[in-house]
Amino acid sequence: MKISLYYHSRIFQLRLIVIVMNSYEKLKELKRWDQRQILKYNGYGGKRFTYILRVISFMGRETIWLLFIVYFSFIWFDPKIFSYIGIGYLLGIIIVVPIKQIIRRTRPSNELEDVVLYERKSTSGSFPSWHSYNAASQAIIIGYIVASPTIVILLLGGAGLVAFSRVQLGSHYPSDAIVGYGIGIIGAIITIFIFGPLLYNLILQLNSLSTIQFDFYMFNSHLYTNILYLIICVIIFGSIILLSSLRYIKGVL
Repeated sequence: MKISLYYHSRIFQLRLIVIVMNSYEKLKELKRWDQRQILKYNGYGGKRFTYILRVISFMGRETIWLLFIVYFSFIWFDPKIFSYIGIGYLLGIIIVVPIKQIIRRTRPSNELEDVVLYERKSTSGSFPSWHSYNAASQAIIIGYIVASPTIVILLLGGAGLVAFSRVQLGSHYPSDAIVGYGIGIIGAIITIFIFGPLLYNLILQLNSLSTIQFDFYMFNSHLYTNILYLIICVIIFGSIILLSSLRYIKGVL
């Protein structure tokens, strides 16, 4: 009996070693593929195409989605748009940011001498791509909100361009962008089927129970009746834009 247990234990250990070694080789192979692809597509298309991709890449920045969330909560309150886009963004913070901190993959422009970075430097880990996550998740969410499969397909195509731009601009390896895109799809599904409806229904319930009614689907009346509210909105929007600008300037310097 003891011999049999020892035998099976050794077999298990050997299999585990083989799995680890195979996984290690696969990771090395993936890294070599990543390096080949980014060297191939970094700066692809010339200066004009690079400039276009820099503009497209901005659609994955957190700045634009934070502005969307603030707009649809403080300016024109749409509980569904606020709930779904907000949850989609929040899931990215919960899922993507911790992975970046744990893996801490070096950015290609910091690892490969031949890679040129065509945008500001980033201090966060390379894996996975935050831009790709935002673009893919919000593409599906927006398509769901407007109830248009065509819009979903078109926006997912645009999200694919965002993912490609991250490689072309030298900010991410292809696997970073691909995984970020995939996590974005998962985040959108979780948002649409679980947490988005929960927050949306919670807002509707709170509105029905509260003595103070929200201004749904219209400009918030406080914008032109309450100067303090207007100042708060200006401060919030200004802070988002200012912080984004400072990060850009810091990255360039």
